[in-house]
Amino acid sequence: MKNKYLYTLLYILAAVGIMDTIIIAKRSGGMDMGILLPAIGGTCIILWALLKKTGLYKRRPQFYNKLIKVFAGLFTIWLVSFIIITAVIITSAMSDKDKQVDSIIVLGAGLKGETPTLVLKNRLDYTLDYYKNNPDVKIIVSGGQGIGETITEAEGMKRYLVKHNVPENVILKEEKSTSTYENMVYSKKYMKTLLESLLIR
Repeated sequence: MKNKYLYTLLYILAAVGIMDTIIIAKRSGGMDMGILLPAIGGTCIILWALLKKTGLYKRRPQFYNKLIKVFAGLFTIWLVSFIIITAVIITSAMSDKDKQVDSIIVLGAGLKGETPTLVLKNRLDYTLDYYKNNPDVKIIVSGGQGIGETITEAEGMKRYLVKHNVPENVILKEEKSTSTYENMVYSKKYMKTLLESLLIR
């Protein structure tokens, strides 16, 4: 009975992982390892379920059971870490949403040609709302050019903001990054330069 519940849980996790990849990829307009990882975990679980019905599995059941446990463990670690990190991000955003700052960073989330994806549009709309209440803030848009994008994400974000009445001199573009890590590394240099200019004033 316990095995039955375990298998059911694994199948549910597999379906959730695959659906997560499909939904996020569709909304972001792109694909990277972070987006693909849930689908990889889910696919491995499904392959294991199919493998159990073959003669190959029956010849070495212990080996394959250990293998699937490793994959299931890694998938569970990813899922738990994802939930924790998401909770921390949401909590931090809610607690600091009214805090005044000198500059803000908008991370890229994909373009469809030159048009921001739904995820990126939402980020930009939040940025516009913040800017309306804090017109002295500087905006750093961060993102390079990915597959299927005709311009850099930073340029696409800048065009969107300018179209919605944000002055060009308020916006700084970081166009080299291809990952969230690089977003932070390269944007940090812009923030340092910006801070130095503010101190000089």
